[in-house]
Amino acid sequence: MLWLRFGWKKVKEFMHVVRQFYGFEEPRVEEMARADIASYLSDTDQKMKVFPYIYRRLFNFDAEAD
Repeated sequence: MLWLRFGWKKVKEFMHVVRQFYGFEEPRVEEMARADIASYLSDTDQKMKVFPYIYRRLFNFDAEAD
């Protein structure tokens, strides 16, 4: 019974990958969330570079306090 459950789990994982590859299934939510977070951080960093120096210094958490 244990081998049957193990085999069924592996078959389901394989079918999930195949369905994703052929476009029948959307990517998992975790992967989409990671991409959203990465793009948000990248956009935020780009926007921070546009600010004048004094504003960038105010929001820089790595800088030492005066």
